[in-house]
This record gives sequence, structure tokens and C-alpha cells, in this order.
Amino acid sequence: MLTLFAFTDPVCVWCWAAEALFRGLETHYPGAVDIHHIASGMVKDIHVFDDPDAGLTGNQTMDQINASIAQHYEDTAETHHMPIHTEGFRLFSEATPSSWPQNIAFKAAQIATPQHANRFLRHVRQATMAQALPTAQAPVLYELAGICGIDQKKYAAALTDGSALKAFQQDLRLAMENSIDLFPSYILKYQGKALRLAGHIPFQEFVKSITKLTGGAILPQASPPEDRALLELLHQYQTLSMEEIRQAFDFEEGSTPQAWCRRLEQAGKLRISPVGKSWMITQA
Repeated sequence: MLTLFAFTDPVCVWCWAAEALFRGLETHYPGAVDIHHIASGMVKDIHVFDDPDAGLTGNQTMDQINASIAQHYEDTAETHHMPIHTEGFRLFSEATPSSWPQNIAFKAAQIATPQHANRFLRHVRQATMAQALPTAQAPVLYELAGICGIDQKKYAAALTDGSALKAFQQDLRLAMENSIDLFPSYILKYQGKALRLAGHIPFQEFVKSITKLTGGAILPQASPPEDRALLELLHQYQTLSMEEIRQAFDFEEGSTPQAWCRRLEQAGKLRISPVGKSWMITQA
């Protein structure tokens, strides 16, 4: 078993892009790669967060900050192909200037209903970057928890009794101990050996890294585009992007996720909706 620590933040667009990578790992390495998401708190306070690549250079109004981030999300879409929608984008405000609420909410979801916590994390990313929802707001996160099957009473309790915050602080320490300064970052561990990767990593590059670290002991399995496999993956996450489907399955030359999904939509198995310049599928 290879253990993968993914240092992440729910509002990082490249972490949203990494969801497609995770679908590829899940389908090509079933039972062989154990993924742990580490909530790393990328934005403690957007007022002092400096990221020239995202157009954030300080001394900006909140309107300018949100506009810069929205443009950054749009600019990245041509590279990662995940759905991006920024109309009405108001992620940060004077009342919610941090991404820490989303990180703490993920830890609360892990405490409340661990089997659905990764689904919740993905939905917070989707809500932030493909639906332009203000996900730092507690009611938005609470509603997403319910949608994702998180026990809302246990979720609320974890937020109020301090256990979610404590768990987040432990993740922060782990990120600090590993000098994490780029999102996403990954640490792969296998039989006492470790390998570190950072940034937007294409799936095939990740495969090469796993093969190298394990000396070929862990290799990817074939993942043909089978209807049952797709519908099971859709049931697990409730929604999927076309890019996630593309990386999860091995398509022959000339076949596409779009054509496959169109056939299943016509059969009443799923629904397809446009999001920005991409597409999202949901359960029928």
C-alpha cells in the first residue's frame, strides 16, 4: 500500500484541478493508494495574502480581490479543463476574509461522517469554483454537508466543541513541519521511502512517480469505460466533471467522455449540464 498525503485547500483552483487526478488514481490503483487530504489553510487573511499569479498584490479593495481571483480561476481553466463559473463571484468579504472556515468544515465532516468527508471536500471545491458560492459562510457549508450525506448534528457539534478546529490545527502543524508553500503538494510514502511532488501534476507523471518510488511493485491497472463503473463513481461523488471522467477511464482513440455520457443521458442514467466552458454530470 502506498500512502499519499495531499496538502490542500478547498478554495485553491489547482486543488480543484487535482480532483481529476484523484479519480484517475482511484480507478487505476484500486486498494493500492491510500489518499489522505491535509487541510493546510492556504489563506489565513486575504488582506495580506500575496499571489502575483492570481493578481493579488496587496492594497486592493475586496471587490478587486474577488475580481482578481475570479479572473485567475478563469485563466487556469484552459490548462486543467475543470468546470469554472465565476458569475456573481464573492468568495471573500470583510466578514469572511479567510479560507480557514472551509478547511475547518472539512475536518468537521471527517469527524462527523468520515466515509463522506472526501465527497464533502470535493463539493466545497465545486461550490467555490464551479458555482461561485460564498463557501466561507457557515450556512452554505452546512447545506453542503447535508447534500453530501454528512451527519449535520455531529458536524455542528464538531464545529462548536472545538474538535474540528483542533484537528485543523494538527493539519496546519503537519503542513508547517513539511514546509508546504505550494498547493497542492503531495508526499508519497512506501515502505520507508518518500517522494515529494508539488503543483499541477498530470496523471501520467504521477504514474511514473509511483512506479519509481515503489520500484514497479505498484502499477496502474486498466480502467476501461464501463457503464457500471462510471455510475458507481457518480454515486460516490454525486457529480463528476468530464475531465474527471477522462482521467478515470482509458478511452480508445476516437472515443470521448462526452459521447459516452450523452448515450447514458439518453438512456436516463444521468444528466449533463454546461458549466463555463466545460460540462458536469449529475445523477438522474
